[in-house]
Amino acid sequence: MASMGKGFLQRMRQVPPLDLALLLILGGVLIPGPFIAFTDLVPLPLQLDFTAYYLAAQAMLRGQSPYDFAVLRALAAEYGDFQVVAYLYPPTFAVILRPLALLSLPVANGVWFALNVLWLVIACIVIIRLVPLPRRVMGLIPVIAVLMPAVHHTLELGQINTLLLVLLAGALWAFGRPVRTG
Repeated sequence: MASMGKGFLQRMRQVPPLDLALLLILGGVLIPGPFIAFTDLVPLPLQLDFTAYYLAAQAMLRGQSPYDFAVLRALAAEYGDFQVVAYLYPPTFAVILRPLALLSLPVANGVWFALNVLWLVIACIVIIRLVPLPRRVMGLIPVIAVLMPAVHHTLELGQINTLLLVLLAGALWAFGRPVRTG
């Protein structure tokens, strides 16, 4: 066991100082990620950005404007008192989310979180297949993705970033492939 530690120290002495400094900075940024994520995401909080999408979809279901803040506040009051933010996306996005608005807010919130995790996993798989990386590095892609603060914030707030990531990864995957037509 002691010889294993000695070998590690010898290898670390061979790492250039700038690389070692960058590795330490990266570790300082990434290592707290899982601990912060766990405390912030368990139990799953009401996701601020998702509530804006949900309320906008609710407004669309009721034939109301998703951009009318008074409408969003009135809808939020029906589900409990929570912070309401303005809906800033195209109306098409609210229309697409209408099936989620048929669910209760807590259930829809959980489904949205699960979809975000699924989209992140799919994007990682597509990126691993697109980028020619050594096998030992491929396994680090999902680990690094989960540890990134931006991913944590996306999951915590219920943002659409993982959806956009999987759409972009899919577009890159499809780029250059032959197109089949009817």
